Amino acid sequence: MKTINDAFITKVSRLMKDRKLCKYRLSVKSAIPKSTVHNILTGITKSANLEHILNICRGLDVQLAEFFDDELFLFENLSDD
Repeated sequence: MKTINDAFITKVSRLMKDRKLCKYRLSVKSAIPKSTVHNILTGITKSANLEHILNICRGLDVQLAEFFDDELFLFENLSDD
């Protein structure tokens, strides 16, 4: 089981790999500072705010509904920790 933060990091990392994006390119495409992208993806920032989530999805060129339509985000696969 993963926390919602871990599931988010996993999903973003998968999409970055599929799209051959590094943190820098994601930061440019999402208009989020590279340090913030790094902090979110390394778990330093424990929970991304909704604006960051929206902008990251835009940077990955994926709709929010599509992003969260993944087994990672099913209640039974998430822990409260």
